[in-house]
Amino acid sequence: MSVRGEAMIGESGGLIGPFNAFLYSPTITEPIGQTGDLLRSETVIERSLLELAITVVLGHWRAEFAFGGHVAMAVDHGLNQQIIDAIVAGTEPEFGSENLLRVCQTVEEAIRWPRPISSPWMRR
Repeated sequence: MSVRGEAMIGESGGLIGPFNAFLYSPTITEPIGQTGDLLRSETVIERSLLELAITVVLGHWRAEFAFGGHVAMAVDHGLNQQIIDAIVAGTEPEFGSENLLRVCQTVEEAIRWPRPISSPWMRR
C-alpha cells in the first residue's frame, strides 16, 4: 500500500476524513493528491504563509478533520499558535508580519467574494 493510501485509512480499517468522497470518483483521487503535494512542495510561497492560507479556509468552512492536521503543519512551519487561536475565535490576530496579514486578508476576501469583508480588522 502506498504512503498516501496508508494516510487515508483509520485505525478501524475504514476511510477517514474527506477520502470517502474519492470512492465516488476514484479517477480523481491521484490528481487531487498530486495537487496537494505540488502546493506543499513545489511552490515559491513560504510554507508558513501557505499553511496560514489553508488554515483560514479550513477554519471558515469548519473543516475540523483537515483543520487539525494543517494546524499542526502550520505550527511546525513557524506559524504562531496565537495567530491560529485568534482566527478560530474570530478576533484580530497579532500577526507580527505584513506578509502574514496580507495573506490572511487576501484569503478572507477570496472566501467572502463578492460579499464585503465583515471583520473590521480585515479592512486595513
